[in-house]
Amino acid sequence: MLLDACVPARLRHELAHVGTIESARFAGLSKLSNGALLAAISGRYDALVTADKSMRFEQNMDGRSFAVVVIVSVDNDLAQLQPIMPAVAAALATIRPGDVIEV
Repeated sequence: MLLDACVPARLRHELAHVGTIESARFAGLSKLSNGALLAAISGRYDALVTADKSMRFEQNMDGRSFAVVVIVSVDNDLAQLQPIMPAVAAALATIRPGDVIEV
């Protein structure tokens, strides 16, 4: 699973029980545009966790080999996001390739 560059990398600790998680920065993918990022993670990751609410409208997710969980929050502050991590983990447990779920 990959945490998008717009999500605090420290959130990977909140989701460690779900599976192996890398940050986009650690994976060397933090500077890619959305389209290039989605192409780069295909076949490498089973899910992308992002806070980019426009991604589902700008990118075609049909036939993708991974799922996307979009975190809907007022901002990307760690303290603001931590309380919704159980819902993100639940979404990751049920999501299938090509799905986009907002939490």
